[in-house]
Amino acid sequence: MADPRIQRTKNHVLAAAGRLLTENGARRLTYTRVAAEASVSRRTLYVYWPTIEYLIAEVFSQRELAETPGAEDSTSRQRMTRFLESVRAGLQDPIENAALLSLLQEASRGRESHDRLQEIMYTRWNVFSLTVGAISADNYALLVGPLFYAQLVQRIQVTDKLISRQVEFGLRELEPVEV
Repeated sequence: MADPRIQRTKNHVLAAAGRLLTENGARRLTYTRVAAEASVSRRTLYVYWPTIEYLIAEVFSQRELAETPGAEDSTSRQRMTRFLESVRAGLQDPIENAALLSLLQEASRGRESHDRLQEIMYTRWNVFSLTVGAISADNYALLVGPLFYAQLVQRIQVTDKLISRQVEFGLRELEPVEV
């Protein structure tokens, strides 16, 4: 069983890193600043996050997965709608937005950011498959991609109409699992 003190420290560091991401952006996020904000040593940070990209990715993943809807008794349409609404909420969250944008900016320049970004996307795809239904990686990208494009590239709000349109697409692409 994991030591609860370690988990509390990690959560405290992730919260501090999230605040710094929102206030200063990823380019100014350093282990020195995070350590000072969280009142921990830089060594502690390196033990749990070997690179700043790992830290940023965990800030994003922790917050985003906390918002993931469960797979309660409901229709595929309802589960998919809740899932896409949780993606929208994450994209609108200032900390998640800053973390994701920083990884996207650095992904073309460094393997570490690319790998962390890919890890996040595969994790979300797996969550989708478990809570909504099986879908290919390509179709998952086509399903959530327009939400990312609207929010991160166009800088416009993801509307209910866009979510509705994506749900219709997603329902057509779900792999049949029930007879």
